[in-house]
Amino acid sequence: ISETPDSIIIHDIRVEAEDKFITINANEEHVVHMEYEFFSPLAFGKDLKLSFSYDIDLGISDDTIGLDSLVLSMNMLNSIPLDLNVHGVAFDGYGNELTSSTMDLDLKAGTLDNPVNSPAELSLSTKDSAKEISKLKLHITASSIEEMEGNILNMEQGLSINDLHLMLPDGLKLDLLTIR
Repeated sequence: ISETPDSIIIHDIRVEAEDKFITINANEEHVVHMEYEFFSPLAFGKDLKLSFSYDIDLGISDDTIGLDSLVLSMNMLNSIPLDLNVHGVAFDGYGNELTSSTMDLDLKAGTLDNPVNSPAELSLSTKDSAKEISKLKLHITASSIEEMEGNILNMEQGLSINDLHLMLPDGLKLDLLTIR
């Protein structure tokens, strides 16, 4: 966000009041009740840049199974009026980054009426000494584009991960003597 305002000016205020006459007597207590509601839709300006991370726990362990590689595939559905870059990195059980397992995906801005679906795939390998793939960290960077400037965001919009599939291209080797 390039500029944070010092103040916000509100105009075109609509006030509704019940037209009712009351009698106020001296030396009596009176209660006055007022209620205000403020509605301000959220829209993104042209200089917006946001960055955040999201973790997906996988908990895949190679202690009792022989696992050389796996492919994690998903569909990412963007209904936010922002372009998104998603960078995914896998981590082993000790928190070490698996450098051979990364994903980069650019998602175009979408809307509630016209969400953008993008398939994504991440190949993971236990050959780089990892015996456990504990989590997938998604680093998401969002930026606004001129065509979407001023589009209002509502609570129904977001980024969803659908059709999450785990494939084992090299198969699975089981040591039946160690499985309990």
